[in-house]
Amino acid sequence: MSAVSQHQPHPLSVGFLKTRWALLAVLGTAVVLRFLFAGRWSLWQDEESSIFFSLNLGAQFPRHFPLFFALLRGLFECTGVSVHAGRLLAASLGVISIGLVFQVISRLVSREVGVLAAVFLTLSLGHLFWSQSIRYYILLFVFQVISVYLFVDGFERGRPRELVLVSVFLLLGVLSHLSGALLFPVLVGHLALSMLLRERGGGYGLKGYMAFGIPFVVVCAIFCGQYFSFRASLSSLVTREQGSEPAALLVRLVAYFGAPAFVLSLLAPWVGRGIVPGRILRFFTCLAFIPMLELLVIAKLNIVIALWYQGFIAIVGVVTLSAITLYSLRQRGWLLAYRVALFGSVLVSLPFLFGYYTSMHGDRPRWEEAARFVREASAVDPGSGRSPLIYSTVAPIVAFYLGSDPSATMDQSIVKDLPPRPSEKPVESEEWFVVENDEIPQAHVKWFAQECVLAAKFEARTGPKDRTIFVYRHRPGTPR
Repeated sequence: MSAVSQHQPHPLSVGFLKTRWALLAVLGTAVVLRFLFAGRWSLWQDEESSIFFSLNLGAQFPRHFPLFFALLRGLFECTGVSVHAGRLLAASLGVISIGLVFQVISRLVSREVGVLAAVFLTLSLGHLFWSQSIRYYILLFVFQVISVYLFVDGFERGRPRELVLVSVFLLLGVLSHLSGALLFPVLVGHLALSMLLRERGGGYGLKGYMAFGIPFVVVCAIFCGQYFSFRASLSSLVTREQGSEPAALLVRLVAYFGAPAFVLSLLAPWVGRGIVPGRILRFFTCLAFIPMLELLVIAKLNIVIALWYQGFIAIVGVVTLSAITLYSLRQRGWLLAYRVALFGSVLVSLPFLFGYYTSMHGDRPRWEEAARFVREASAVDPGSGRSPLIYSTVAPIVAFYLGSDPSATMDQSIVKDLPPRPSEKPVESEEWFVVENDEIPQAHVKWFAQECVLAAKFEARTGPKDRTIFVYRHRPGTPR
C-alpha cells in the first residue's frame, strides 16, 4: 500500500468528522493569533526596508529578489502605503501556509498527523512572528511547502509532471530570497539515500530522476548566477562581530520552532518506525535537520551571517516529526503518554504566546512609540526644515514614523545615523538620540550618561535579548 493511501478514514466516519472539526479549530486559532495586534507592533529595521524596496523596485536588492516586493507594491497601489496593509498580507500568507502544511501532511501521511502538525505550527513563535512581519520569508515558506509536496508525492506516485513542477516552485523560492537554496541539499540528500539503498517503485527510477534532475540543475545554475551577481552586496554580511555562534543559533532555532515540537521530533525516527512508511519518515527527518546542520556549518565557518530563519523550512520537518511521534504513541496504545505529550506541549507554549503579545511587544523594538515621543517633545516638522538634529541606530525607521516619504527613508536627512563616537564640536541646537539598548556603541555609553538627559525609555525584551529603546536629549551649550 502506498504512503499516500494509508490511514485515510471514510468520509462519513466519526473519526473524519472529529478531525474536520479539530482542523477548523486549529485554523480558527491560527487566524486569531496571526491577525491579533498585527497592526499594533512597530516596524523593525528589515520591515521598513521591505516597504522602501517595494516603492523602489529598481534598487539592487529587489531586482535580484523581486517577487515579494512586487506583490507588496501591487497591494500598496490598491490600499495606499501602510504598515497595517503589509501586515495583513503577511498574516494571510501565514494562515495559508498552515492550511498547506495540513494538506501536504494529510496526503502524505494521514489527516490526524496533518492536524497535529498544524497545531504545532500554529503555536510556533517563529511562524507567528513571520506571519506578522512585512518580509519575504513567509512567501518563500509557501513556495517551499508546495515544492516539498510535489517532490514527495511525485516520487511516491511516479508523477513526472509534479517532479518538473518542483523546480518551478524552487525557482520562485530563490527569486524570493537566496536562503531558499537551503532546501536543495534536503532533496538531493533524500534521493542520494534512495539510490544508495537501491529503492524502486513510483518515481524512484531513471524516468523520475531525469524528470526532477534536469530542471533542478537549471534552477541551481540560475541560483548560482544570482548569487555571484549579488555577491558584492553580501560582503557586508561576512563579519565575525555580527555572526552567530552555533550554540546560540541552535538555541534560537529550538525556541522559535517550539521546544516541545523539537523534543518530540527527535523521537519520531524510532517511535514512528513501522507506523509511518520508512521513506516518508526518512524524508521528513532530512527536512527537519539538514537545514539546521547547514546553518550551523555556515555559522561555524562564518561564510555569511547565519540567522535562524534562513532555515525556516526545517520547521515543516520538525512539526511533522512531532506529529508522527504523537500519532505513533496513540497507534501503539500508549494513550497516557500521548495525552501528556499533546496537552503538555500546548501548555508549555502558552506562556511564550502570552509573552509575545505583552512584554515582548511582538518580538520587536518599540520604534513607533519612541518616534512619537520625539515628535511631540521636539515639535519636529519634516517639511519645515526647522527640525532639531535627530540621530538613531536605525535612522530610516524613525524617519518613517516622523512622517518622511516612505519611498525615500533611506535617503532622507531628517534623521541621521548615529556616528561611531560622539562629536567634539559644540552644537547650537538641541539633539535627540533614539537608540536600541544592544546597539549603542561603547563610545557613546559614558557620553550619554554624563552629557545627556534620558528623556524616555520604551522597554521590550525577548528572553535574554534586551530590545529597550532609549531616547536621550542633548541641549545646546551642554559641553561635549
